[in-house]
Amino acid sequence: MARRYDVEKIIHTSTSEVYGSARSLLMNEDHPLCAPHPYGASKIAADRLCYAYVQTFGMNICIARPFNTFGPKQKDHGYGGAISIFTRRVLSGRPPIIYGDGSQTRDYMYIDDLVKAYDLVLKSNKSLKEVINFGTGKDVKIIDLANKIIELCDHKRKIEPVHVAPRPGEIKQMIADYSKAKKLLGWEPKYTLERGLEEFVEWYKSFKFAEWEKLG
Repeated sequence: MARRYDVEKIIHTSTSEVYGSARSLLMNEDHPLCAPHPYGASKIAADRLCYAYVQTFGMNICIARPFNTFGPKQKDHGYGGAISIFTRRVLSGRPPIIYGDGSQTRDYMYIDDLVKAYDLVLKSNKSLKEVINFGTGKDVKIIDLANKIIELCDHKRKIEPVHVAPRPGEIKQMIADYSKAKKLLGWEPKYTLERGLEEFVEWYKSFKFAEWEKLG
């Protein structure tokens, strides 16, 4: 439909999950697409279909590959983000659940930084028929992330993470090379993980608990 109606610009939200586990210290846009799970495989398919439309029809499609993004209003159950799920459990007096030993790492980016990235892409006068990573270039172990959240939630009872069996297809390490985003758009993250976590936990306490009180 975008091709038929000659849409001027498209941003396709792909994901860092298309890469699979890191094969280099920093993962740039040329990293092999080796997602080990069905979700990642489906995202590769959409990512490459957009690429095909760029190559075949010359469409102006920017393929954004954000790394793990978190922030207010993120789903906190089911297939939600680890940060929101951990926060919900800890503030409810329950331990975070860690799959495996927790040594797997992720590159977490606060939502405000990703919104800024999309804004720059939309307003850019350049023809950004590119794959562009958006991340922080820093990773954190999931076990360390869980402990940071426990500390920030300041729960009165001592809570420690609970370890369960690893998930099939678990990615071991992810860390973004966002140098292309910096070169093309002048973009770089403004939030540290610590600052983002502090803002998210405070939001969660204020708004989610208010909702729970309404429900009794």
